[in-house]
Amino acid sequence: MSVRLFFLFFICFKGLSQTTLPSFHGVYNPNKIPTNGQVSYFNFSPGESGYTFSGVVATSDKNGNSNSAVELDNASDKITGQFSELLNNDFTVSIWAKLNTSQPTRKMWLISFGAAITNKAFHLGTRYDNSLNGNYRVGSWNANHATDDYLGNDYTWKHYVVTYDKSEQEYKFYINNSLEYTQSNHSLTIDATDFVIGSQLGYSESWYGKIDEFGAWNRVLSTQEITDLYNNY
Repeated sequence: MSVRLFFLFFICFKGLSQTTLPSFHGVYNPNKIPTNGQVSYFNFSPGESGYTFSGVVATSDKNGNSNSAVELDNASDKITGQFSELLNNDFTVSIWAKLNTSQPTRKMWLISFGAAITNKAFHLGTRYDNSLNGNYRVGSWNANHATDDYLGNDYTWKHYVVTYDKSEQEYKFYINNSLEYTQSNHSLTIDATDFVIGSQLGYSESWYGKIDEFGAWNRVLSTQEITDLYNNY
């Protein structure tokens, strides 16, 4: 009798865990991922939906878990989707990324959404040159601003977060939980739903390396929430 009850309990518990708990990988605490204003949170694990792969391949994540991140190694590789919740809103985007050791000499983008028109799209990426290294680019399409921070020959996993306050017209750019760059008086109107992860809208300028744990919110996350995201992976 006791064996049968244990077996039934095990089946019920197992079924509950599969239907109510997301299949996240790595060192993950779902209580640390903000749900208020969350548009998406992708960890690129098998069975996930909400986006379309083009050329990208599965790879190991920051913690060595296989098939738990994605890698881009061709200029046309990208991940695409549609996010109407970001139209003309405040927003926060978060992503983990790692550059490959043999990178091309060109622009490489991590996040791009909106329409490919000046002040109608947001981009985050870098313009890389083997002799000068590459500074990060944060801002609107055709008007993105170069920051003072350089990616350089750093092939480690990094956490990138950008917030945009529409009323203040202000970007904030965080690298590994540190505020590195602020840009004020920067007008941006998102009125198209196209979203690209790992490349740029309308161009073959993909990231060259690994990406993982992408999140988007239609509000500005607090500094504590950004810290929680950084410490959660």
